[in-house]
Amino acid sequence: MNARDKQELMRLAEKLTAAELLALAPRMPEIDDVVEAERLRRLQAKVARLPRRERCGAKSRRTGQPCRRWAMPNGRCPQHGGKSTGPKTPEGKARTLAAMREGWRRWAERRKKAKVTKKYDGNESR
Repeated sequence: MNARDKQELMRLAEKLTAAELLALAPRMPEIDDVVEAERLRRLQAKVARLPRRERCGAKSRRTGQPCRRWAMPNGRCPQHGGKSTGPKTPEGKARTLAAMREGWRRWAERRKKAKVTKKYDGNESR
């Protein structure tokens, strides 16, 4: 297959969907090159769209080495200041406290229910 034929095949491949290309590939050995080229082109396009992220870089006290986790938009990872440090307003603190109380209440109910349903019949082995 000469270069002109390959160019024509590439133009045809651009019009086909990935599923159509994969369906044609076993029938025509020349299409394998086109399919592979299309996969490579799509992968390169995907990589080009990825944001250029940096590492966290926070230094360890013990080793002095920088943190290797990916940084969030603020420049640090979740462990080193990338996430919220909690509510600041009285309303936010009240919401957090109410949610904690509700969680503890549900935990206590489950625990109580588990104790009631678990009965000792004397036949249990230890």
